[in-house]
Amino acid sequence: MFYLVGMTIAALLAFKFNLNVKGLRIGLICGLC
Repeated sequence: MFYLVGMTIAALLAFKFNLNVKGLRIGLICGLC
């Protein structure tokens, strides 16, 4: 379940807000919490 939430947040941060790898990491960490 956390992969679904984390990857959605990661994709938004990485591509919409132009954070690239940093956005992917933040999204995965948010999904784990």
